[in-house]
Amino acid sequence: MMSPKERERVFGYVKILEAYLDGKEIQYNDGGGWITLSIQPHFNFASDGEYRVKPEPREFWISSGCKTNTSWVAIGDGLMTGEKIKVREVLEDE
Repeated sequence: MMSPKERERVFGYVKILEAYLDGKEIQYNDGGGWITLSIQPHFNFASDGEYRVKPEPREFWISSGCKTNTSWVAIGDGLMTGEKIKVREVLEDE
């Protein structure tokens, strides 16, 4: 019988393969940083490296000058109190 830790490890591989089948970009890190794999990657889950689904930038709204428990606050010149700003996250590897 598979241990809970082994089951979790295998489930992680399944999630990576499902994401690949869904057309998501897969990245690999062997200790030198994340690289996006080619169109037909050769998965080797026995290697020492890690796989992940390439993160997608988030988009969200922030309001200037007013803060709630679930929102960001923008502070800066030229912003009116209550003005809403749409933000797109910039990822380091883009």
